[in-house]
Amino acid sequence: MKKIIFLGMCLCVLSSYSEKSDAPPAFTNFTQAITFIDKCLDDNATNRFVTAFVEPRSHEQMRINVFNNLKRYNQRNKLASLYPGREFPENDTLFGLGGHFKELGCVHIIFNQTNNVWILKDTFICR
Repeated sequence: MKKIIFLGMCLCVLSSYSEKSDAPPAFTNFTQAITFIDKCLDDNATNRFVTAFVEPRSHEQMRINVFNNLKRYNQRNKLASLYPGREFPENDTLFGLGGHFKELGCVHIIFNQTNNVWILKDTFICR
């Protein structure tokens, strides 16, 4: 009985450890990236969204504001529906969505390519 309890405790620790990671999510294509954001919004996973960006954590309140803005938008349309067939650029290392009253209003989402994958660099509201 003690062995079973010990094994159960080990599995719980390993399971919770594998769910936590300091590494930001990395995407090999645009569909993965926008699906990640849509999933955060669908799951109301504010913390998952906020901590996915690599820029300093001092921007946390801004990211929460962005999340809430995107959440309101996502109630009407999935972000993926805005960008059918869109891909990350082949020859650039920075890529941005939205901003300046474009499809996401004043919300900007900035991606950065590093080591052949794309990561969420930063997000902010310009007005």
